[in-house]
Amino acid sequence: MDRKWLLIVLAMLSMAFIFEPHAHAEYKGKVVDAVTGEPIEGAVILMDWRRECLPFGSRSFFDAEETLADRSGMFEIEGHKINWNPLCRIDTPHFYIYKAGYMAIDLTWHLPAFKTESIKKHLFFEGDLVVFKLHKPRTRKERQWALSTQGTFPHKYQRLLIRETNKERKAFNLPPKEVDDVSK
Repeated sequence: MDRKWLLIVLAMLSMAFIFEPHAHAEYKGKVVDAVTGEPIEGAVILMDWRRECLPFGSRSFFDAEETLADRSGMFEIEGHKINWNPLCRIDTPHFYIYKAGYMAIDLTWHLPAFKTESIKKHLFFEGDLVVFKLHKPRTRKERQWALSTQGTFPHKYQRLLIRETNKERKAFNLPPKEVDDVSK
């Protein structure tokens, strides 16, 4: 084998270990009322990931998952699908938590940032568990804000969120947004 080709093959094999395909771990948390501390059953948790690829650093939608908080306010999202493209990296996930009658939380899942003072109005920790506090809106404008904040990615990834925001749309006498009822 030509020495040049041998070097190329060795370089590619070494890159395979650097850029190995990966999926993020699971994300767990709890959603509670900010004032009472009571769990909020049925809160929608939507996480989405963006992919940034070389050579130009373009960012695009990669994956999204959504779930509902259970009776105790707990939720778990397993993470995104595997990234097989060695020229792309997956960003820290963005997440959105919403329940009709509450203001939404719209943040990036970044545990070090969660421990800053400015973010403490939205969450606290119970050991390693992140507990998100949903606040009731004080004004009509705060209540309406959640109606326009769905992600800029396909609706099939945000069916639960659309159904939940449709409850608020109905309260404001607005037509519901269409949602595909086919299961994921």
